[in-house]
Amino acid sequence: MLNELFNSTNQIADVLWIIQQILGRAASELQLIAQQIDHDITAAGWDRFAGITVLVVGVAMLAEYLAGRRFRALANAIGREEASGLGSRIGYQLLRTLFRLLCVGIFMITAQGMLLLTSNTSDVRPKLLFSLLLATVTFRAVGVLSQAVFAPTAKGIRPLPIACEQAIGFHRGVMTFTLLYIVGFQGTDFLAWLGMDGELVRLLKVLTGLALNLFALGFVWLQRGTIEQLFQSRDRNGAEHGLATILSQSWPLLVTLWLLALWLLWSHSLIVGNLQYAAKMSWPWWLTLLFPIIDRLFAAALYKLCQLPWLQSHTFAQRSRRFRRIMQGGLRLIMLTIAVLTVADVLGYDAMTMSGDSRISRLLKSLLDSTVIVLLAYMVWEVLLSQIERQLPPPELETQSTLADEGEGAAAGSRRETLLPPLRTLLFFLLLIILTLSLLHALGVEIGPLLAGAGVLGIAIGLGAQKLVQDVISGIFFLLDDAFRRGEYIEAGDLRGTVERLSIRSMQLRHHLGALQTIPYSSIRTVRNMSRDWATMKLEIRLPYDVDLETVRKVIKGVGEEMLADPELGPHFILPLKSQGVMRIEESALIVRMKFTTRPGEQWVIRREAYRRVKEALEARGIVFAHRAIHVILPGQQAPVPVRPILPTQPAPQVVGYDDTHELTEEDSQRLAAMAGASAGAILAAELERQNRIDDEDSP
Repeated sequence: MLNELFNSTNQIADVLWIIQQILGRAASELQLIAQQIDHDITAAGWDRFAGITVLVVGVAMLAEYLAGRRFRALANAIGREEASGLGSRIGYQLLRTLFRLLCVGIFMITAQGMLLLTSNTSDVRPKLLFSLLLATVTFRAVGVLSQAVFAPTAKGIRPLPIACEQAIGFHRGVMTFTLLYIVGFQGTDFLAWLGMDGELVRLLKVLTGLALNLFALGFVWLQRGTIEQLFQSRDRNGAEHGLATILSQSWPLLVTLWLLALWLLWSHSLIVGNLQYAAKMSWPWWLTLLFPIIDRLFAAALYKLCQLPWLQSHTFAQRSRRFRRIMQGGLRLIMLTIAVLTVADVLGYDAMTMSGDSRISRLLKSLLDSTVIVLLAYMVWEVLLSQIERQLPPPELETQSTLADEGEGAAAGSRRETLLPPLRTLLFFLLLIILTLSLLHALGVEIGPLLAGAGVLGIAIGLGAQKLVQDVISGIFFLLDDAFRRGEYIEAGDLRGTVERLSIRSMQLRHHLGALQTIPYSSIRTVRNMSRDWATMKLEIRLPYDVDLETVRKVIKGVGEEMLADPELGPHFILPLKSQGVMRIEESALIVRMKFTTRPGEQWVIRREAYRRVKEALEARGIVFAHRAIHVILPGQQAPVPVRPILPTQPAPQVVGYDDTHELTEEDSQRLAAMAGASAGAILAAELERQNRIDDEDSP
């Protein structure tokens, strides 16, 4: 609670009074410590201490040189490499850093072993030498990590998009900050180890923290142009507006106020002796200092991640910008939530200081958990979506309408292209359910009773939505049976068309006239697939009674051979066009049937061409198609009168054996017209019904 902070003012005043008293004797304490160090070292001899130091450091450096010679050569060779891909760049940098850290580790292990062998006393010499070795190893390890991040001398494997001069400046700044940190904090720890007063040690740490803050703020203000350039988005297309403009102009001031506020809270906890809260306050401080490095490394990793070949799909190029923005914002929200949680804990907004009410703390922790869960779910979905889209055709080919003639359809998709779109929808809903349950659990909701209730609710919904369940189950079995695929031309009951889209409960057929027909799976009784394996097309032509059938057979065979030799039509044939002879005899013509077998989807194009070529070949031999004729017996006439359907452009039919001079009564004329019209209408209706079929169902 904030009252605790205000009530601690008296404690701070008391501590400051104590510190004021201690400062009066600080010089004497430092002098006593210096005398103690001089006494312990002088007692054994400065030369002996120098000899032990040289021996320990020399042996450690020799061991590092011998054991790490190969590692160092590999690290230098890697530093001269030029890496363009993410995998090679990360691999080179990790290997280079690992080799150098191994060298530092060998130095530390050897020096520690030599120190244990050569120092068997309990005076200040081992402590001083160990502190010096620890400071050296810390400085070198930070240097290796800084070189891994900024790579000042290895431009080819540098992860950040900055110039060599800027990388050198950042590296020097980090090393200077590390040196100040080692001298300040490790130095005060060494003095406390030697027995310096605790209040004075904490005061020195407060001053050290202030010095580090001032150095960091000075570096930020001096390098703010480079930092702004580093944070410029790769996807920025125009000027910034609103909050982004305010932050881009005032971020150095905001960082200054934030770091000073953190230092004040940390100093207050340290001065009043609350070392636990002081340790907690170091988290937001370090997060703030490391935020630019973490954020930019994460941004660079995301940019390279989005360029991986196995993530590239038809729409990922458009989604990648949003993916990077969401993941980047999620990381920043996580770091901000951690910092706010820590500060709230130090200020007293905790379960132990709010009379058992931990709503704020739970809310912040739930926000952190929810953010992590959402980001993980989003990342998994993007990866799954990209992998599915890589197996599918481009969206413009997948969603384009079928504008071909009846039955022609589109290019049939593979089984994988048919199953993946419903699988994509199923995975989306499955992931959404898992995400919802995880978020509820993160918010403190017990999901066990919820799952039990969902089971009962699912049974009720299943009973009330049997049709929907039937659609889904029928669709699963249709897809497993591979009854149809996207792009195939099928007949489902009275509906026909090209399969354009498949979902988990229905499919959509595109009719050749453009109508989009949605059919639930449960309403499909039989499926007639006309795009599988092969297709046989049977054609009929009407020829006069006196036609030479052998000539007709040869003509059709010749046309079949010509079409088989055609460079465009020939590759689609499985069996060429041939005559099957007279299939039946009608009142006015012989019905001659032809047939051919082609690859699915090509039969309708070949049918049109076959009709045209056969007609032209028959006409070249003087053979014309027979016309339908209707014979009507008029009153008083013994010979039938042939009547054909009269089109507007055709002349009136000639009546054979009928005397034009014979006058009909009006009643006879009306009856004659009615009979002729009815006969012609019946014949035309039968012909239209036959032409409406896709194929002849008679046996061959």
